[in-house]
Amino acid sequence: MDDLQLTLGIAPGVVGTNDFDVKVQEAADGAPMSNAQVVRLLGTMQEMDMGTQEIALTPQGEGHYTLRGDLLSMVGRWKVEVLVRRPGQYDSRTTFAITALSQQPTAEPSYLSLALQQPEVLLGLGLVFAAFGIGTASVLVGRLQTRERRVTLLGALGVALLGLIVVWQNPAVVTSAPSTSAANLFVPEPLRFIRSPVPATTENLAAGRQIYQNNCAVCHGPQGKGNGPLAATLNPRPVDLTVHARLHTEGELYFWVTNGIKGSAMPP
Repeated sequence: MDDLQLTLGIAPGVVGTNDFDVKVQEAADGAPMSNAQVVRLLGTMQEMDMGTQEIALTPQGEGHYTLRGDLLSMVGRWKVEVLVRRPGQYDSRTTFAITALSQQPTAEPSYLSLALQQPEVLLGLGLVFAAFGIGTASVLVGRLQTRERRVTLLGALGVALLGLIVVWQNPAVVTSAPSTSAANLFVPEPLRFIRSPVPATTENLAAGRQIYQNNCAVCHGPQGKGNGPLAATLNPRPVDLTVHARLHTEGELYFWVTNGIKGSAMPP
């Protein structure tokens, strides 16, 4: 579009309803173009065959053409073509590359769900429930003598205490729950699913281990359990990476390491 200068604004740039604003100016002197018959946007999803979606914009004066609409219907990369039709001339077209983001931040998994994914926690809870079942059965079965019933109940109590100890000693339970809000953990949708370009060779793993020890272990601990020398001084406490890391994608982890986490001591 050699004779026109276009500016495309999309807010907030998420899936669903957005405000679209196309500003059309003469390339020669920057003057607003006032003789367009039609200004349209044609959106094509690049990662899935969904056809082409089209919306017509309304003139607002001073070269602005706007509309609130639902052109971006899916998260991912879009090609948005601006079509400008003027009387007595061929249609003018130019294309913009747009990435539509998710409407809502990705929420951190609930703390209970983190704990229940640990086999030690499940074992401990199993012991507690088993003890409860044994104790209940001993009360309901009238054939047991009083002494036998007392021994059974004491045994059930011991099993329950053992189960509680197993649960309580698991890092997913004793580590303070992260207080960082979901908004601070938000990762743009396309970035969540990128994969590491660095192969997991012996040399790369050794280099990564050294980087971790030099920069991360002071907070997260040498084994990643959130118990580094500075951990007790931080609020929120560093998370146990042996629990959390496997719950997130490579893209999420890369984004947080690269950009840091607002509201915490995690630096970029």
